[in-house]
Amino acid sequence: MRRAGLHQLFASGDGCWDAVNFLEPAGETATLGEGVLVLSATPEVGRVAGSSDFAARYAARFGPIGNYAVNSYDSARVLIAAIKNAIAESKGNPSRRDVLTAMRKLRFKGIAYGDPVQWDKKGDNLAAVTALHVVENGRFRQVAEIPQMQRAR
Repeated sequence: MRRAGLHQLFASGDGCWDAVNFLEPAGETATLGEGVLVLSATPEVGRVAGSSDFAARYAARFGPIGNYAVNSYDSARVLIAAIKNAIAESKGNPSRRDVLTAMRKLRFKGIAYGDPVQWDKKGDNLAAVTALHVVENGRFRQVAEIPQMQRAR
């Protein structure tokens, strides 16, 4: 865009929330013109209690944290909790429906979102947010957060 003389804001979904595949190749051009705005499905690491500790452990074992690492960690923990609860409820081998029912009853406080995960009648996660990031000094910096409930209106 910048080579073509376009100076408008470059806005993108979370596919560009990637240091290796977007920030590094874009370099200084990410801050030229009106800059870059990238959405993400989770607040930046450090905004939710426990997310910084998780990111440090993850980076030590696997390398830099990716866009969905925090969400994936919480998703696995929610599923495991739902399976355990479904086993207790069914007193044996739960069905998928049993696990889904148990999951919808959960109120799970993880590290991806500030609010506990819970679902509405359609199955949407009410704790979910969309975070907006700009590029500054070669890094993403969160500038806003839009709650799921606000997006649904």
